[in-house]
Amino acid sequence: MDRGLPHGEFTVAREYDLPPAVVWDALTDPALLEGWLGAGISDAEVGGTFVLDWLDPHHHGAAVAGEIVLLEPRSQLLVRAMEYSMAMLIDELPHGARGSSTRLTLSARLPAGRHSEREEIAHWRAHLEALEDLLRGHPVVWERWDADYGEATRAFLAETRTTAR
Repeated sequence: MDRGLPHGEFTVAREYDLPPAVVWDALTDPALLEGWLGAGISDAEVGGTFVLDWLDPHHHGAAVAGEIVLLEPRSQLLVRAMEYSMAMLIDELPHGARGSSTRLTLSARLPAGRHSEREEIAHWRAHLEALEDLLRGHPVVWERWDADYGEATRAFLAETRTTAR
């Protein structure tokens, strides 16, 4: 599921067959962040720092540094930087391999001009696929990002083009 909002803003969602506590750790633990999103520093508290150095080849060298402005453990994380914001909302769903499952909804406001909104949605969806792999014990090998996630990214981009019409 993905939907565009005002220009530069979008929301994507993904369900994981694991409890929210497991997914939450992958959003806030720097070692786990590096396994699906990028090299991160996170002081997991309101007012804490959240720094992300993108490692995938489409964003490599770019970094986002922001402040955690909302943190509800195992539920909500909101990071704001001068030109960027990212909100992650976790909903617990009934049933799952360990008694419950999780819906992760990610909303972002991005700086203008870096990539098209469709490209950003496709890349975020690929990262959410990488999160699934991490949760199953397979962190990203960043040198293989295109080989492992390039096809999925292209498919997500094609879907996004279709739904944007």
